[in-house]
Amino acid sequence: MMEFENPDPRGEYIRTCPYCEKEFTANHMNREFCQEKNGKIDYCKNRFKRIAKYEKLEQELDATISYKEVELKLIDTRVIKQQICNISIMAATLGNRQTVTLPASYLKEKGFVYEAYDKQHQYPDTELQVLTYGPYAIARGYENHIILTHKTLIPWIQ
Repeated sequence: MMEFENPDPRGEYIRTCPYCEKEFTANHMNREFCQEKNGKIDYCKNRFKRIAKYEKLEQELDATISYKEVELKLIDTRVIKQQICNISIMAATLGNRQTVTLPASYLKEKGFVYEAYDKQHQYPDTELQVLTYGPYAIARGYENHIILTHKTLIPWIQ
């Protein structure tokens, strides 16, 4: 079995400080920074770690921002695709008619998503809500039915 050979028999290690880049003699093998600078113990070590900490925070912040931007773009893309799908379902259902009354579950069965609307309008002096999807509008006319129409036929929306 071979004994560990000490490369420096006096126990001194010549190093270069990563912060101030000056050469120094370390009194033990683990020391990386100057022992004392400007009358303060571990001055270089503390400054170096502070800078490294801020750089790490900046990188994490950049990663978070870019992740959120990508996530928002994906959400926008999904909403736009769903709006296009909703408009095509409404166009096919309405056909050549001006207005049609449907069971409340009819559009949902076709894959329609009510939450992907363009704008929500309230009929003046009532609680009647009208949702617009591109050139079309949906209003809840009865308890279990909806009214599907062209939004140009509703004068108070304009």
